[in-house]
Amino acid sequence: MDRDNLEDGLTDEDRRFLCVMPTLEEVREALFSIEPDSVVGPDGFGAIFYHICWDVISEDVFSTVTEFFRGVEIPKGFTATTISLIPKTVNPTS
Repeated sequence: MDRDNLEDGLTDEDRRFLCVMPTLEEVREALFSIEPDSVVGPDGFGAIFYHICWDVISEDVFSTVTEFFRGVEIPKGFTATTISLIPKTVNPTS
């Protein structure tokens, strides 16, 4: 992980903490802290999928997280954003 990109407002202790490789249990806890019925991401999978399938997918998810911490380039699709226009009229016609 490139430590030069961390905010100047962080202490050295904060920087070290952010760069420590997480454990499988920490990844699981972070994932399970997301509401199961949260909005589905661009990949089509909501948190409930990860909660239900954790026993099957945990090694792959953990591998992906550790690759990020080792500095492996993130595929463009992982950082994609979907923008939706939401009409502000009571009864939109188009």
